[in-house]
Amino acid sequence: MKKRNFILLDEKFRDTNHKFKGKYPSRAAIKVAVRGYKIIRLREANTNKVHIYEGKREQRIRNIVPEWLPNKLYVGKIKKITTKRL
Repeated sequence: MKKRNFILLDEKFRDTNHKFKGKYPSRAAIKVAVRGYKIIRLREANTNKVHIYEGKREQRIRNIVPEWLPNKLYVGKIKKITTKRL
């Protein structure tokens, strides 16, 4: 299965300029959650199907890292709310 394109929607369900790729909508939603969005609305490109998630961003500290990498890492957590058709 190929990666699909998902377009982030605003609160009025209008397209924004942000596109995310993922094999599943949940993978794209995790990428959006890492950026700090609380309510995530993703529309599959070329369809009218909208996936709605609740997201949060958590910070983790890694113990073993190379010097050139930061030891703080942000991880996205999501919870599926519903799927709608526009």
